[in-house]
Amino acid sequence: MAKTKSIEYQDYFWGELIHGTKEDLQSLGIAAEHAFPGEPGGAPNVLHAVDPRGLKVKISRVSDEVFSASIDLFPHDPCPEIPWEDFAQGVKYRPAIRTDDYRGSGDALAAAGLCKLDQLPGCPGVPKVRVRISSDGVVLHGHTPSDQVERLILRVSKSLFDVRRKISEEEHERRWREDRRVNDEWQARLWAMPRPARLDSPRHRNAQARSHLRLVWSKPDFDVRCSL
Repeated sequence: MAKTKSIEYQDYFWGELIHGTKEDLQSLGIAAEHAFPGEPGGAPNVLHAVDPRGLKVKISRVSDEVFSASIDLFPHDPCPEIPWEDFAQGVKYRPAIRTDDYRGSGDALAAAGLCKLDQLPGCPGVPKVRVRISSDGVVLHGHTPSDQVERLILRVSKSLFDVRRKISEEEHERRWREDRRVNDEWQARLWAMPRPARLDSPRHRNAQARSHLRLVWSKPDFDVRCSL
C-alpha cells in the first residue's frame, strides 16, 4: 500500500481501491468537476465517474471527510460461475458449495419431486418468502437448528422459486476445494495481466503532462535569401 499525502492507494487482483479526502481524489484527476456523495447536488450513495485513464470509478463516502474510489481494471473478466443446466421439464439445476440448487415454477418443481405445492412460499400456513423443510418433509417453524433443515424453498419472483437441497459434508468439502482452485486461478490470471500506470505514478503524471503539450509553428523573423 502506497501513501501520497493522506491518500491510501491499494492494488488488488481485480483493480485499485483509493481512500482519501475529496481534494486527495481530485488531485489524482478523479471526478474533478463533480459533487461527491452526500454533498449538495451529489449522488446520495455512489458517484459513478471516469478517471483520467478512461476507466470507470465508483466513489462512496467512508466517513465525514474520507471517500473511497473503486476502479475495476478487468470488468470484462468476472469470476467464473457455474451455469444453470437443464434438470427436468421447466427446472434448472446448479451445484453450489453447500447445496444442490434447483430453479423453476412451483408446478415444475413439484412435478420433479423437489417439493410439494402446499410448501411453496406464500401458501396458507407457510412463510411468504423462505420455507425450511426437514428431512422427513415437514415444514419447520420458529427457531430450528441448521442440522435439522434438509432443504430451503425460496421465492425468486412472482412465479419462480428456488429449492436448495443440502449435500453431504464430504461433497461440500470437495466442491469447496474445487471452488478455491478455480478462484485462485482466476485471481492469478488477473494479477498477470498488463495494468495501466497508477494514477499516483510518475509514469502516469508524465504522460498527463505530455498530453497537454502543443506543437506551435511560427514564421521565422528573418529572411532567407539565396544568391548565385
